[in-house]
Amino acid sequence: NQGLGYLLSALVMIALIFSGAPPEFTWRFALGFGAVVPLVSLYFRMQMHESEDYSKVARAREGGAAGVEIWPTVRRYSWHMLGTAGNWFLFDIVFYANGLFNADVMHVMDPPYDGLKESAVATLLIVLMMLPGYFVGVMFINRLGRKYVQIQGYLNMVVWFGFCGFAYDWLVTEAPTLFLVVYGLTFFFSNFGPNLTTYVIPGEIYPTQAKATLHGISAASGKFGAFVGASMMPIVTGNPVTQTGIHHAMFVCSFIALVGLVWTIFLTPRYGPEDLAPKTSDETVGFVPLRFQRRGDAARSVDSDFGKRGSEVSTVAEDDDCGENTLSCDSAARA
Repeated sequence: NQGLGYLLSALVMIALIFSGAPPEFTWRFALGFGAVVPLVSLYFRMQMHESEDYSKVARAREGGAAGVEIWPTVRRYSWHMLGTAGNWFLFDIVFYANGLFNADVMHVMDPPYDGLKESAVATLLIVLMMLPGYFVGVMFINRLGRKYVQIQGYLNMVVWFGFCGFAYDWLVTEAPTLFLVVYGLTFFFSNFGPNLTTYVIPGEIYPTQAKATLHGISAASGKFGAFVGASMMPIVTGNPVTQTGIHHAMFVCSFIALVGLVWTIFLTPRYGPEDLAPKTSDETVGFVPLRFQRRGDAARSVDSDFGKRGSEVSTVAEDDDCGENTLSCDSAARA
């Protein structure tokens, strides 16, 4: 769980800094400790058997089935890939950019520490505010559906970042505790929202033969978004960070979340478990069309039905003509 990983990381840093460990040892130990959990996970992953879907695709490829080739699948899901990669990119701009000025935001609370201690305590407080969002997300992701969880997450980010921007001066000077709560809500709804669904959706909607490729492209887009956010945000906040810069950063984050909201509405499919059921023997996951693709399929279906009905009407008319003049129709048929 990403949230528990953040908590463990924050606690390790708190323990090192408050125990008086030298800064040179602290950052090296913290960086190296980040490899421990993946190494443990790697061992257990190597003990796992491949999934039945993987074996199904492997057998289909050995049999020469055309429906399990990777690049035709990528082309079929190109709009979906634009949705999952674009959302991950947009969200990570906001999520990782905020990590650069957390301590500066927390400074309005006038903490009793300074330097590395202040930064470590600020990180721990942010993690404690964001952590419940993960659990609430797990509780509601099946009830609301993936798309609606992502939409409400973005919508709340737009609202609370925007509120921090419009009321920034008043919050900082008159209600710093409320400012901390509202700023914490942006992290809560990040996790009860796109931080959860941008990972889950590409893991579910893509078929096995292209899942790693399309999920990997989406994840890589997120890391590029993190790079853009980390590079762009110091320009907005100033370096060193200023209060005016943080004020502007809130509006920037609100706007990017708004773009993510629109991106989700048009380029994220709405689906349930029944929609992912394979529809043909070659599929491991059923194709879930986007909204505009559904309209296109419906129009083609209507045209097809109209064509069939027209053919049926023509046949009936011909039969009626023959009914009126059976002799002439029989003669035409023999001719």
